[in-house]
Amino acid sequence: MDQLLKTPQQLGKHFKLSFFIFTLSIIIVSCVSKDHSSFKRIGKFNEEGLKDGKWQYFDSTGKLFQEGYFVNGLRAGTWFYSGTKTDSIFWRVHKSPTRIIEINFPQNISLVDDSDSLVVFKSIKDSEIFTLVVGRSFGSSLESYTERIYQDLINRNATLIDTSSQYIRTETGRSYLYNYIFGKDSNSGFYIFNIAGMDSEGYLIEITLRCDDKNENLARRVFFSIIPNLFIKQLKFFHIEDKVAEFKK
Repeated sequence: MDQLLKTPQQLGKHFKLSFFIFTLSIIIVSCVSKDHSSFKRIGKFNEEGLKDGKWQYFDSTGKLFQEGYFVNGLRAGTWFYSGTKTDSIFWRVHKSPTRIIEINFPQNISLVDDSDSLVVFKSIKDSEIFTLVVGRSFGSSLESYTERIYQDLINRNATLIDTSSQYIRTETGRSYLYNYIFGKDSNSGFYIFNIAGMDSEGYLIEITLRCDDKNENLARRVFFSIIPNLFIKQLKFFHIEDKVAEFKK
């Protein structure tokens, strides 16, 4: 791990830790701090233990920062963010043919590829970059996966400006790698938000969102809203109740 984090990531001299910047997803904040007590959630679970119906999230000051409806553990319909009625995202639900991947996605993107173990969404506007990829593949470690991400960017002659990687291990033995990348290519600036983890069958699960520099805030909101509500083979990719045992850069 130490060797991995001494590769192209260190081009990002000004470390930018996205886990602390956003306040939109209680799951990531609670994982880093290991403290759920400063946040409040109001909602109900169905008989299968999945969030269902109206849910509200409040920050440590009591301010509402998320509100909307779940359907069997997935966001559906209009969700309001930051306590305002003008800042919202309309979420749709997608399930791959054999339910290997179940995900909620925002209305600003559309499904362009669904091969059961790989789903790809792209912006409905040709003038912008906003691509979401969720995949499940066999035979890769988290370290080699992250190395391939950076090598691919180098091969594409991208300039890396600000990057970071964080390793997360939970008390139940789950491991994740989170990668944040800001760079420039021949066209414009871009952001990449990525997290990968291994499932119990040895498959690598990846969630990657790439956007242009005009859509960074929306990308953060979408990415961190998807992570705790993604199901792989009907099991959650990331469990909010799973306490963090190790967290390091």
